[in-house]
Amino acid sequence: MASIEAGGEETLGWTHFVYPESKLLDAICVTAGYGAAEVIFFRDRALGLYWQPLSRFVVLALVVTMIVHHFLRLYGQSPRDAWADKVRRLALSGTIVLSVLVVMYPLGRSLRFEHVPISVVIAGCVLATSLMGLVRMSFRLVALLLEQCQS
Repeated sequence: MASIEAGGEETLGWTHFVYPESKLLDAICVTAGYGAAEVIFFRDRALGLYWQPLSRFVVLALVVTMIVHHFLRLYGQSPRDAWADKVRRLALSGTIVLSVLVVMYPLGRSLRFEHVPISVVIAGCVLATSLMGLVRMSFRLVALLLEQCQS
């Protein structure tokens, strides 16, 4: 966030650069969440059997997640006081994403990710949403602490 100097000039503080609502960070969280769920589910099988269907599914899950986050206005800065609102919207987003992916699951054969089990879809969505919440809140906490140290 920008701050106004005594002379009227606008400067950028740490909170401008510590920006947790990044699409890149969400993509990493989605990939890590579904990947961890898949690895845990197929822990006794060879890697080559499940990575290709999972990669197709992760692309679909990422697109659905980004669209839902956009419509719920999870990208973009909001006041620091709105942490609880962000958490509520993130939880709603996870619920909507899971619902859409479960409804689309029967289409898996035509999209060639039918080897991704439904338990991986559910656990992956929970893990991805939890990771996104953890990243957002930890970045906000660090930005708040840095602001307090500067003043």
